[in-house]
Amino acid sequence: MFITKMLIESECGLALASKRTAEPIVIPYLYPVRKERNYVFCFTRKSKDIPFKAELLGDFETHKVTSSGKYSIIDGIKKAHGIISPIQKNAGIPLFPLIISDGKEQISFLTYDKTTSNKITESIGSKNVIEIIESKKITVEDLVRKVQSGLMPSFTLGLTTMEKDILQSAYISGFYSWPRKYDLENLSTDFSLSKPTIAYHMRNAERKLLSTIFNNSS
Repeated sequence: MFITKMLIESECGLALASKRTAEPIVIPYLYPVRKERNYVFCFTRKSKDIPFKAELLGDFETHKVTSSGKYSIIDGIKKAHGIISPIQKNAGIPLFPLIISDGKEQISFLTYDKTTSNKITESIGSKNVIEIIESKKITVEDLVRKVQSGLMPSFTLGLTTMEKDILQSAYISGFYSWPRKYDLENLSTDFSLSKPTIAYHMRNAERKLLSTIFNNSS
């Protein structure tokens, strides 16, 4: 099997909303209902700035917004943008959840051979701007780990793009290793920010993650 991951520049309403609010939008469920129309079920952290009255209504034929606590659920029939349909028409398997963050859609799908993956990629690219693409062979064990890790993006809900980027860089580079292989000085240099600013973003990110894990209010 092959897994293909894409980062797609998007102008759809949900992508614009994620960019406007700096909040990721998580899509755990989506399917085509007819030509160029999808049913979408998604959620995001509530924000007074979410532009429901403008961009969102431009894409949705019908929609309902349900809010409770810190989160909002959005579901309805929405204009398709040539992403999910090519995957399903070519017997690909979309991997959920899909994540929309900072105006970009993060999409992953499985195929049983590289030729099908290339065909799907070409079809998606004909209607969208693909910024990043990665395709590789995957074992069943790798697939299981991928699905398990796919349950985790909702834990990052509430992180700004800067917080997520800094935290990810710190983790990958060894900031949390013992002995520490990477420090605030390195992060400050890499992101061209002062050490107090880096520390501020990291503390905010860590607080949000812990708050989500332990189900406490911010």
